[in-house]
Amino acid sequence: FCSYGHLGYGSADIFRSRRLDDSWQKWSPVENLGPRFNGPGYDGFFALGPDGTAYYASSGRLDNAPKKLFRTAPGPAPTDTIPPPIDPEKAPRALVTGRVLDARTSQPLAGGAQVQALLLGSSVDFRSTAQAGAAGFQLSLLPGRYRVTTTAGLLTKVDTFMVAPGESRRYEPRLTPATVGSRLDLPAIIFTQGQAKLLGSAYPTLNTLALSLKDNPQLEIRLEGHTSNEPPADKNQVLSEDRVAEVKRYLVSRGVAEGRITTVGYGGSRPKFPNDREETRKLNRRVELVITK
Repeated sequence: FCSYGHLGYGSADIFRSRRLDDSWQKWSPVENLGPRFNGPGYDGFFALGPDGTAYYASSGRLDNAPKKLFRTAPGPAPTDTIPPPIDPEKAPRALVTGRVLDARTSQPLAGGAQVQALLLGSSVDFRSTAQAGAAGFQLSLLPGRYRVTTTAGLLTKVDTFMVAPGESRRYEPRLTPATVGSRLDLPAIIFTQGQAKLLGSAYPTLNTLALSLKDNPQLEIRLEGHTSNEPPADKNQVLSEDRVAEVKRYLVSRGVAEGRITTVGYGGSRPKFPNDREETRKLNRRVELVITK
């Protein structure tokens, strides 16, 4: 099945769970099918062929963007295309060390952070996670290309880099701490055109935001809704209000106290980019988060 609701490689991924008895109530833990099937974009519409020896799936950058259809050749895979198994205990490792820094002071970020490295483009589902404190962090990685995500509360930074066998690398991501008045863009929260219906690609960001808010119960936020400036203005105003209300509704459904979130819609009155062409006009259709307490 395809889902946004489990941890994966980016947008929606393809997962597996096995029914354990005839009750349809007991299932095995959900498993991500790994990087052979899933990537940083949208992966879905998984289906087996009539004889069960081929699979079909589609993949694209976003769930509402054009996608490519993939199909395996019928029958067992040729033996020369199957990569040899990698023993993580014997494979040469790269060592990545560093600190997560406050971008304002260049000192270790107060409160610490989490650094996760995900191996890309490999048949091996390998990831490594470290907690970064004042003394820093250390990751022992298989050689390859990684997507490295650093998170601290509501803050996230994503980088991509390669590591070679036996390499020793210093990595020091910088985050700007969120304070009262801080404004965070949420570009992944997008809606069906002209409606307050969230697109599926928005849910990973919303799930992360809900977890961050629950981990920081002292924070209160304001969600601000914006549209582009196509007439009529009164409908844009209502649409911007309805969209942030829908975001709030979802966060509350994920366990965030309703009283911690206020909403306001500005319609098309506060453009962030020029409205003279669609390429930039669509960037004005956005949701922003402001920390109020």
